[in-house]
Amino acid sequence: MVAGYDTPVHVELVIGDSGTAYVTYDRPFNKPLSWFEYDLNKDSLEFVMEDGEQRNFGIPVNRELGKYLQNTQLISFVLMNDNRIQDTTDLPLIIHRD
Repeated sequence: MVAGYDTPVHVELVIGDSGTAYVTYDRPFNKPLSWFEYDLNKDSLEFVMEDGEQRNFGIPVNRELGKYLQNTQLISFVLMNDNRIQDTTDLPLIIHRD
C-alpha cells in the first residue's frame, strides 16, 4: 500500500513466466511516474516521478524476485481495475549496486 492518499494505492511487483517484471497498481498516482530504481542493498523498488522527485516510498522486494530485476531494463507499469488491465506503460529500471 502506498501512503499519501485518502484511500491507499495497492502496488505489487509481479514476475511473469518469461521473467518479465510488472508493477501493478489499482489507481493513478498524483504525478506521472518516469522510472523505477532497484536498490540491491535495501531490497527495495523505489518510484521516481516525472519531475525527478523520488517518492518517499518503495516496495520491498523478495530476494528471489530481485534476481530477475537484476537482468531487467524495463518494468511494465500496469493499472488494474476489477482484475482487468486499464493501462500499461513500460518504464526504465535503474539498478543500484554499492
